[in-house]
Amino acid sequence: QGGHARNREPIHAMARTLKGKVQVGGRRGNEDAFSSQRRAAPLVSIASGCSGSAARTSKPRMGQRRPTQQRDQVSVSLMGATTSPRGATTTARAQGENCQYIVAGDIGGTNARFQLWQVDKPGQRTLVFRKKYPTASFPTFIEALLEFENDCKLEVRGGGREYLKPSAAAFAAAGVVVENKFCKMTNLDWIINSEEVQQRLGWKRASVLNDFEAVGYGVLAVEEADQHVIHPAKAIPKEPKVVLGPGTGFGQAQLFWNAKHGNYTVMPSEGAHGDFGPRGEKQRGLSEFIERQKGYCELEHVCCGPGLENIYDYLLSSKGEEGKDRMVAQGISEAALSGSDEDAHEAVVMLLSILGQEAGNWALRSLARGGVYIAGGITPKLLPILQSTGCLHEAFLHRQSRFSQVIESVPLVLITNDDIGLSGSCLYAERALFY
Repeated sequence: QGGHARNREPIHAMARTLKGKVQVGGRRGNEDAFSSQRRAAPLVSIASGCSGSAARTSKPRMGQRRPTQQRDQVSVSLMGATTSPRGATTTARAQGENCQYIVAGDIGGTNARFQLWQVDKPGQRTLVFRKKYPTASFPTFIEALLEFENDCKLEVRGGGREYLKPSAAAFAAAGVVVENKFCKMTNLDWIINSEEVQQRLGWKRASVLNDFEAVGYGVLAVEEADQHVIHPAKAIPKEPKVVLGPGTGFGQAQLFWNAKHGNYTVMPSEGAHGDFGPRGEKQRGLSEFIERQKGYCELEHVCCGPGLENIYDYLLSSKGEEGKDRMVAQGISEAALSGSDEDAHEAVVMLLSILGQEAGNWALRSLARGGVYIAGGITPKLLPILQSTGCLHEAFLHRQSRFSQVIESVPLVLITNDDIGLSGSCLYAERALFY
């Protein structure tokens, strides 16, 4: 999904109902997520605890990824400093006196993914249950959530434990969000209403996040095993961070240190709808090609899934190959990776270069010495081309720029974890218990 909502329908009625101000993203000034969450093991049902000492990690080198270990217990810091999860055991974790449950959700147009976590104390939680539901199977969001709660009850009680109503929940959704309470989804006829969740299910707290706001919080949770370093540089604590996510659209967000609360605040952005600034003759031709079709060319027109299709069409047009079969983004990517279509490979290289340019631009705009992170569903799949050509890295550095030395001081990291939106929702929900 990886982008901001595209819904431009009026939402004044929603805003009046909630008596609040419309935001695409989240609340301001007092928000943070915890700093480190272990990616959930790829199981449908998990009910395990853990023991052992924290694992030591070393700084990754450029292009290095660490092997992923399956661990269900998560140890996190409330102040934003990274800590390592403990090694998991197969022993079911007992419910402590202060045990609470939280729910995290990531709601897309095709699937709704939910997780139930047990929180024993600030900074420590255990994954209890996770499941994915096809959205087409449920007429409303609340019915899907009720099904998830029933499944949770069976899982928890089947393990000989007491099911407790979740104390907090957070749901990431692609759509315009009103005060973290209400979302009419863009590509699905669902409405997510936090007050309805609290009333129908009896949960204490529920929040709704724009999908890319959740990705922003997920950046604070990502571990080294889920990072591919494109440009190695030292990330400076408390300095700004930026996250970009080309997918169906092109999401962007900034993270700024909140000294009052001692953690980061995610600030969503609609920067992808700003004008595309082409670099070089071929990109200028691309911009003119799209302007002739749409009347203007914004960044999202050339840096997302549909943007890859636009680039491919432009290349065919510029070479007089309009009669060649048109392909969708997935087909272009597959043809580029297999080496079966030179135009597809060139289109992918152009897209990655444009993404690198924008990453470098954000490094300068925000002085993002805390790091620039690339998320979304497209770029990890194109990693072989990214590595073999170096196009994204070179475009990021922009060695011709007078400020290239500033850009060189900023780390650039590709996030390979598909669950980063869920990670952000989980951190948001847990934070609600202690802030």
